Amino acid sequence: MRVRPLLVGLALAMPLAAASHIASADDGSPSASPSPRPPFVVLRPFAEPTGPITAVGGRVPEIVLLVGGFGSDNGDDAFGELTASLVSNGLVVRRFGADDSFRYDTLGSIDQSADTLCAAVRSAAREYAAVSIVAHSMGGVVVDRAMSRCMTGGEVATYVAWSSPHAGSSVARRGQDALALAGDARSDLAGLLAGLGPSLDTAAARDLASPPARTPVPGPVRLDLREATDLLVPSRDARDGAVTQRTLLGSLEGHGGILTDDRAIELTERTILERRVPPDDRGALLQGASAALAGLVDLLGGRLLEALFVVAALAGLTLRARRFLIDPVLQPDWRRYLPWSG
Repeated sequence: MRVRPLLVGLALAMPLAAASHIASADDGSPSASPSPRPPFVVLRPFAEPTGPITAVGGRVPEIVLLVGGFGSDNGDDAFGELTASLVSNGLVVRRFGADDSFRYDTLGSIDQSADTLCAAVRSAAREYAAVSIVAHSMGGVVVDRAMSRCMTGGEVATYVAWSSPHAGSSVARRGQDALALAGDARSDLAGLLAGLGPSLDTAAARDLASPPARTPVPGPVRLDLREATDLLVPSRDARDGAVTQRTLLGSLEGHGGILTDDRAIELTERTILERRVPPDDRGALLQGASAALAGLVDLLGGRLLEALFVVAALAGLTLRARRFLIDPVLQPDWRRYLPWSG
């Protein structure tokens, strides 16, 4: 039974649609979930240039693999600006999952996606001079897992993550908590979001809520970028050990906006082409402003997330009570009491 009360649906729209970020995060899917759509928080998902492999300057070119986020689709156009810039510098750019040999279910198990990514990287390494990776939102978690599970040092030259919840997603955890409180009515609660984004009742969402421990692989040049205004991936979720992390002030909508931030594109391109993390040439004032704004957004976002979780939890409990207490009383099956019912 699908219960869709209007008021509860409106109350749940914000927290649960936010939870379906996670990516980015963060961007249709081959999953069997009902009619998934890209999360509304991801503004412009990926495009992938295609064409034959050609030599550049007498050598085989390097390749950059783009790894999309939660609910992403190969026909999307999020990294269009970065792609154009990289291609103009002689690099081949491909979307992970676009090749039928390496299918990427962005609502499926992150471990399975990681294993597929390892196979895709090894295949690309046999054809190109070097392999680099740029990932957005949950795509960064897939890359992290791949490096921990099945990659060895040197297979990837550079790895740049944009708005990735390396330490797990607080939004995903709260979404899973709300579904758990709904109990056997969790399908009703998840169903309220069917028209807004990919289902939260998926393997990917559960994996984002509780990512297992990982062991980073030494070797790749690493850079993490995020916007100070990112409400979906706060600073605590983006932490990744000793990896160089930079918080930018380039977009009002931080999570999807980083995809078109000129500064993020420039830093990513330089990291790949120069094989090093570019120095932070911003002045102390701008760096301080970025950190201060990120702290404020983290604080306000945390309070908002807690408030929305309470709304979602109450809605889940209401659906549970209605399904198992109210509906049987208001809508009983009187036919079973008839003498000829058998």
